[in-house]
Amino acid sequence: AKERDILTVGIVTIPFQFEGKVRSEQALLGVEKLRKQVDSLIVINNNKLGKFDLRTRFFTQAIVGNSIPEEVLINLAGANMEEMLESKFTRSRGFIPEQWLGFGSTTNHFHMGGGLNLRGYSGYLAPVVSVSSGQTYLYQGDFGMSASAELDFDRLIKFRPKLTRNWLKMDLYLFADAGILGQADDEEGLFTPLRMNAGVGSVLTISRWGKRNLIAPLSLRLDAPFFLNTPPYSDKGYFQSRWVVGIGRSF
Repeated sequence: AKERDILTVGIVTIPFQFEGKVRSEQALLGVEKLRKQVDSLIVINNNKLGKFDLRTRFFTQAIVGNSIPEEVLINLAGANMEEMLESKFTRSRGFIPEQWLGFGSTTNHFHMGGGLNLRGYSGYLAPVVSVSSGQTYLYQGDFGMSASAELDFDRLIKFRPKLTRNWLKMDLYLFADAGILGQADDEEGLFTPLRMNAGVGSVLTISRWGKRNLIAPLSLRLDAPFFLNTPPYSDKGYFQSRWVVGIGRSF
């Protein structure tokens, strides 16, 4: 596919720590070899730390070509238009209130996992200054790299009512995301500063719907990215009450 100039995406899951050091080293070596063969690489790592579950995601992608469609560009905050259309939950309008969507001078309230996955910047136009054209918006680009981590602590809370334990589950976690987005085909090569966000989140997963089981499982997410290292000008500061909802985990 790469030899035919077809966009090639690689998704890798790293072995658990209990599988041994040899398997982990083999996996990391394979990741480095695969990185040279794909346009986009997503590495997901799941491990247990005592009563905690640590999930990490590493993302890098570069898009090269002429007349790149806007719907395939890398988004600063989450999924691009192509990914949104592939989901049965988000391909149509009206799935959430209209005012939670769109882009503006501050953040909005909907996030779909994907892209750099900086959920705290959902809906933010992310202005940067260009020498040739002045202020421009860099919420989409053709080059990006990011890292995300979620530390689940729901196993510390033993609350599983007998009535719902077989079909309803809640996950609680701390999260942090960081990344850089660029427009490499611009004359100057525009790049955002390193943007970071952190907060606390929860996911409610409904695994059974009885006879109407076509959409199971369904995960509804609420994240509160209370910290942004480069907040919008209209925000009060780095720490502020913010929230986003989503369908499915962010990764």
